[in-house]
Amino acid sequence: MDKIPLEEVLEKDLATAVDFEITLAALLSAILLISPGVSDVLQFPTIAVALLLLVLTLLRQMAIISQLSRTELILDKTSPPLVIATTYAVLYTTLWIGSVASNTLPIQPLTIALLISTLTPPILIALYEFFYRDFMLTVSIIMYNRYVDLDDSKFKNRVARRLGSWLGRSELSVDEQPPEIDRIRDVGESSLDDVNLGTRVGTRQELP
Repeated sequence: MDKIPLEEVLEKDLATAVDFEITLAALLSAILLISPGVSDVLQFPTIAVALLLLVLTLLRQMAIISQLSRTELILDKTSPPLVIATTYAVLYTTLWIGSVASNTLPIQPLTIALLISTLTPPILIALYEFFYRDFMLTVSIIMYNRYVDLDDSKFKNRVARRLGSWLGRSELSVDEQPPEIDRIRDVGESSLDDVNLGTRVGTRQELP
């Protein structure tokens, strides 16, 4: 069973992904630099993270542009600190919004930050899927490729059952989806058939 090349199916290349990282890093860095005073303890690390985001995305962009660079090595080494810095920036941004909102609302900043952290991700995912229509396809392809690599049959079956669920939430109709997606759909449907068969067998065994 072969993997599905994400870049080819969705026509997304590495340069496009890095361009998105740069845009997101610039936005988060701007927020951090204009609001480093939410907490005296966090002021220095916040400024450091803002600069780190810009430096890391610059290094990744240079790795893509230069044809002689060790692109894969640079991208692999910069990915973990980029994820950590981005996570810090997002959490700090929610705390900053909570601090600003608490001036007019009778709610603690941390409570507001927790509410934003909880409610914002599903809302953003829903909006992204509605307007750009490729989030669920991307998740499905990534998890299908993971499914291909798995050896654990129990966990593999769980992933297979989820594949159909993710595809079902896509804003694209079946006719609009790339033909490679049929392989994912077949895996999800066969998994559901196995579950239904097991349920029927179990029911028959329970009958007197």
